[in-house]
Amino acid sequence: MKESFYSQIKDILSKSLDSIFIIGKGSSADNFDFSNVSENSLVININDSERIYPGEIAIFHSDWVLPSIEENGFKSKLYISPFNLSDYGVNHLVIPKEDNDQDVQDLLFQRLLDESLSIENYIFTSALKVANIIASQKNKVLKVYLIGFDFDIDKGYSNQFKKNYNQISEFSSVIIKSQSRLCEEILSKDIFSNINIYHISSLSFSTSFEKKQIKVRSKNNFKFNYSLSLKEKYKNLITSKKVIITAELTTNHFGNINSLKSMVIKAK
Repeated sequence: MKESFYSQIKDILSKSLDSIFIIGKGSSADNFDFSNVSENSLVININDSERIYPGEIAIFHSDWVLPSIEENGFKSKLYISPFNLSDYGVNHLVIPKEDNDQDVQDLLFQRLLDESLSIENYIFTSALKVANIIASQKNKVLKVYLIGFDFDIDKGYSNQFKKNYNQISEFSSVIIKSQSRLCEEILSKDIFSNINIYHISSLSFSTSFEKKQIKVRSKNNFKFNYSLSLKEKYKNLITSKKVIITAELTTNHFGNINSLKSMVIKAK
């Protein structure tokens, strides 16, 4: 899987890169001047955001995306998804969707930092991983801009979407807020060694896009220790006599009784 990915992106790795743009479909994308995307930039589309600005790579895991990008004419150069797209005649890479719970943050960060490729439920995290892999292969630190990630269902989508292919559920707002918290956590912990991430929007952790003012930050050598198991981490904390919270049963079960039971069992 790893070799297949590198063979698919060999043209990308051969070009000069100084920045990567990851495109969501939030309404703030309409305020971004895409002339800032230069020939030395790489664009990664999330779901059907190629309707806003087509890039080299598109990542998705839901089947509702297919009718949208097919109608749009498959504008991206490489599609990464769990689906075999051979019948569509497009360059694609079949990568499994990760089934682990997103709320187990230690495990999520562990997956984002290992070498294997998988598609997370929150796709922007997989796009960040792909960006970090590409930057690592280029042996440089790249600026990564998150465009169109408003994390607010009330703000709607970009004007480029006249029709919404994805269904909004009663839990969508909760899920989107969870994504926002995760994005802020990733930015604050700076877990990726080869990319500097800038969220371009109006949230508390956002940055306004001023091309001349945003500089590449140097990366320190601090690495999070994800080698210990959760059991070992808790054991160390318990022996240190520190106060810890072992579980917080909030709305992460989304009303699913089986998920709630599973959370209670895991908390024991």
